[in-house]
Amino acid sequence: MTGTDPYGPPQEPRSNPYGPASSGADAVDTDAVDTGAAGPGLPGYGDGAAWTSPPAAGAQGAGLADPAPRRGLSRGAWIALAASIVVTLLLVLGLVAGFVLAVRSAASSDDWSSSSSDPGMTTEDGTVLDANGSPVLGVGTIDAPATAGEHSLRWPSDDGGTITVHVTAIDWDADTEVEAADPLNDPPPDGYMYALVSLDVTYAGTGWINAYDSLSVYAESPSSTMGQWDTTARPAQPLWRAGGITDGETASGQIVMPVLRDEAASSAISIATWNGTPLYVR
Repeated sequence: MTGTDPYGPPQEPRSNPYGPASSGADAVDTDAVDTGAAGPGLPGYGDGAAWTSPPAAGAQGAGLADPAPRRGLSRGAWIALAASIVVTLLLVLGLVAGFVLAVRSAASSDDWSSSSSDPGMTTEDGTVLDANGSPVLGVGTIDAPATAGEHSLRWPSDDGGTITVHVTAIDWDADTEVEAADPLNDPPPDGYMYALVSLDVTYAGTGWINAYDSLSVYAESPSSTMGQWDTTARPAQPLWRAGGITDGETASGQIVMPVLRDEAASSAISIATWNGTPLYVR
């Protein structure tokens, strides 16, 4: 008894939709595909190690060599190094400049000290004269001042001539006169009053002088010294208005300055030329 095949008659094998299978070296081992091994027809898949090992050096990008490792400093590092060098140079230059200035300052101080004691920068002593022009000894100090209206004060000038100052009067309480001289004059500071000095300045020499600028005039008391530049008050006949004088000429005028009210009785007027020792008058 012949049995019937439960699966039906044998079927013809299906045709390969991709065409006939290659033979020889081009045949593909389907088992190799499942295990990761490929035949020679699939480059790169013929060795199972291709899935577990990195490609050999140079395998990627045919004809391209491996990049050489970077050597030296990067661009940012070079910039940072250059910046640090510049900062260091600036600091060094600053230190050098400070040292030079300090040396010059010290040298200037030494030069000033030397010049102040230079025999060529001598201070000229003044002389007190009587009405006849004869020297008067022992007069003209703060303790023994010369007398206004009676004595004159004389100093040598730069050109070998002389500057002679004759104080004609001193008004120790001249607030009313100064106020009347100019309504814009400020009153004296608290505790002070105005002293008004009237004087004649005579020059003998080969050049000329400005009488006001050639003199330093102060009112000195036991606890205060106030000069002609310590007030903006304007007297009725200011000496600065006289201007310059030449040989044999005389400039007349007034100088006003504050003086302590409580010490006016013990004050004296100090007068000196720019390079002369001060002489006192009261």
